Amino acid sequence: MDFELSVISFSGSVFEGRCTSLTLPLEDGLYTIKPGHSPVVAALSKGSLKYTSGDTESCIDVCAGVCTFRNNSARVLIEK
Repeated sequence: MDFELSVISFSGSVFEGRCTSLTLPLEDGLYTIKPGHSPVVAALSKGSLKYTSGDTESCIDVCAGVCTFRNNSARVLIEK
């Protein structure tokens, strides 16, 4: 099972596709979202955003951002 993920920075789209997990850097630690997760709005802190798509885990360094998740769709706006 997977969900839609959009990661967007000021310079444009970083990733658009399906993934099986998303780990976000928050002020109080890491937060992981998986398919079927309850709705979330979260402020990102400096750290690494990680997502798994297929057999590939990707990592994006972020300074700040915000994530929303609902109806198996995540949108992440980041500042690199």
